[in-house]
Amino acid sequence: MSLLRISILSLIILFILSGFSLLSYRNSEPAEIIKGIVEQGPVNKNALNQVLGKEEGEEGDTTVLMATGDVLLARSVNGQIDKRKDPTWPFHNVKNILTSTDITLVNLENPLIEKCPLSSEGFKFCGNTSNIDGLLYAGVDVVNIANNHTNNYGYDGVVQTINALSEKGFLISGTDEQPVYKIVNGIKFSFLGFNDIGPVERGLAFADENSIKVIIGNHPHWEQSEEYYKGKFIKYSHGNFVFDQMWSEETRKGVVGKYTFKNNILEKVEMIPIYIQNYGQPEVVSK
Repeated sequence: MSLLRISILSLIILFILSGFSLLSYRNSEPAEIIKGIVEQGPVNKNALNQVLGKEEGEEGDTTVLMATGDVLLARSVNGQIDKRKDPTWPFHNVKNILTSTDITLVNLENPLIEKCPLSSEGFKFCGNTSNIDGLLYAGVDVVNIANNHTNNYGYDGVVQTINALSEKGFLISGTDEQPVYKIVNGIKFSFLGFNDIGPVERGLAFADENSIKVIIGNHPHWEQSEEYYKGKFIKYSHGNFVFDQMWSEETRKGVVGKYTFKNNILEKVEMIPIYIQNYGQPEVVSK
């Protein structure tokens, strides 16, 4: 199966020390060592620790990662935020679930720039840099920006987005400076994002089939299936999370992926359904 032939846009790669697996480091030697360890079968936890310098977690430690679908802080959502003068508005009904986990990852579908023009239509996206405060309120840790809309305002818009997110302390995947890392309960998580649509764009990482070994995908704006491929979990799309596509049921639906790791192993996967109201405000619903 060619992983680049699936109908997704941004490939958010979670490289976890023994969970999903595997993406090359900048230096090829550690990556080759890790690849050999994983391909042997059951993960050699001590060997991984030695290669990556991971701090040993307590036996029985549980770490929960939460990943959302597409987050749009542009177009009608930007307008709703501006009207209310409240960048936290999109996340009012989902803050509790997003802040209940150890790591929260989102796919940001637009650049964040100063003086973004208000618009309720079209496909040239931007949001005001002040909208970042909504991500802070929601407890987001990692923001992926590798997708086909981040460059809507050119390289300057990409730079403004990266600078604004960096100033607020977010980890950013999908740039030339990835991977980014976060250690929780002794597990070292590495995040990388790749765009797989359109031309290669300055400042953003483009998908390379040789680098991608496991995947959380986004772009169809519909939730899509999941599977285990060669023992590694793949979620093809979480659908929309914060978005203004109110014209169909499928684009108003989405899921939040809750991934539980215990003793460095992906132990449990849960999908929490959400439904979008009011052009950009998700709420948790029953299945």
